[in-house]
Amino acid sequence: MSRMSDIMRRLGSRIAAFWHDRSIGTFCLFLLFAAMLWLGHAMNAVRERTLTIGIEFEGVPERVAFENDLPREFRVTVRDQGKRLRAYRDDGIAPVQIDLSQQLKAETGTVHISAEQVRGQITDRLQGTAKLQRIMPDQITADYYRQQKKSLPVRLTGECAPAPQYQFEVLPALMPHSVIVYGKPEALDTLTFLATEPVRLSEVKDTLNVSVRLAPPEGVRPAEQMVTLTAVAEPYTEKHFTLPIATRGVPEGTTLRVFPSRVDVYLRVGISHFNEVDQQSVQALCHYPRTQAVTLPVELKYTTPYITGTRVTPQEVEFVIEKQ
Repeated sequence: MSRMSDIMRRLGSRIAAFWHDRSIGTFCLFLLFAAMLWLGHAMNAVRERTLTIGIEFEGVPERVAFENDLPREFRVTVRDQGKRLRAYRDDGIAPVQIDLSQQLKAETGTVHISAEQVRGQITDRLQGTAKLQRIMPDQITADYYRQQKKSLPVRLTGECAPAPQYQFEVLPALMPHSVIVYGKPEALDTLTFLATEPVRLSEVKDTLNVSVRLAPPEGVRPAEQMVTLTAVAEPYTEKHFTLPIATRGVPEGTTLRVFPSRVDVYLRVGISHFNEVDQQSVQALCHYPRTQAVTLPVELKYTTPYITGTRVTPQEVEFVIEKQ
């Protein structure tokens, strides 16, 4: 430890001597002064910088489409002093707003924004000392046409499934059920529905509300880009009853006896509706045979919507036909 202390003491002494040396101090002072001069020169030197300015088109009716995509931004090169160029931020420059309403009145045509209009819009967003060097694009020209309109049902693509031991109380549904789409007649004539992008949802255990993007074919534009997928899942359980078998379709003067006369019925019911299902909610039936059958299948009949699955034991019974 003492040896280490001696080493640290000698190192500290050498560092202190270095900074007390006047020649070194003078050098550092001149170095700082030179850096300040360089910074001042750089801030006042005339330089170029390329800026990005967004474009917002207004007055475009829903039924109007363009043959080619309109530009979404201008790339603007300006020349000014460095300190002024530093004041520009891409996200701080207001987007250029271009009103096309007066140019979109015909069924087809061409919109044109001249170089003078573009330059005037951009100049208004720059400092007075800035000089415009380049604008890309320097003008805007685009052909347009009016699309046809059609209402199409929306169809889910993919899968939406409840978790094990869960069931859907409210089945998956899309809202809205249908959407308005625009396109050329040849693109719309063959369409019978509009699909969503593929969805893979499993293990649903609660209320589900998910935004799903539509997947229109090329040349078709929906009025809405997203729809909402809604479903409600809850745990389910089984409810058990032993029920007598009722017979149906027996001719007059004939008795149909089945063996066994009672069956075990298992009903799948959501937890929230468990107490709303009783023995009167379901019937076990056998129909009079129309062929030379040996056994009869047992049919379960129910009307309550809360029963989402059934099974019966046994599934078939023997029978005897008695003539009176």
